[in-house]
Amino acid sequence: MNGSTNKTLMKFWAPWCRPCLAMKPVIEEVLGDFNDIEFVDINVDEDPDMAREYSIRTIPALVLKEGDRVEKLIGSVSTKQVKDFLSKRA
Repeated sequence: MNGSTNKTLMKFWAPWCRPCLAMKPVIEEVLGDFNDIEFVDINVDEDPDMAREYSIRTIPALVLKEGDRVEKLIGSVSTKQVKDFLSKRA
């Protein structure tokens, strides 16, 4: 982590998941508006332990972690949905 924030957005995905790949430009667009959130890209095939730790059973999945608080947004979602998800927690 960069030390300037305690908010982390984790994107759980896999290279064989078409909806996951479609989410890449959505996340890239949204992150420009939320400079205070660290982003972590997690390939569930390469890091299954992390997926288990956050009980990820469906991908794509976004997990926002702030301190001990963890919130999830599951499935292929629009730019607006991601912005709304992050704005309500900013």
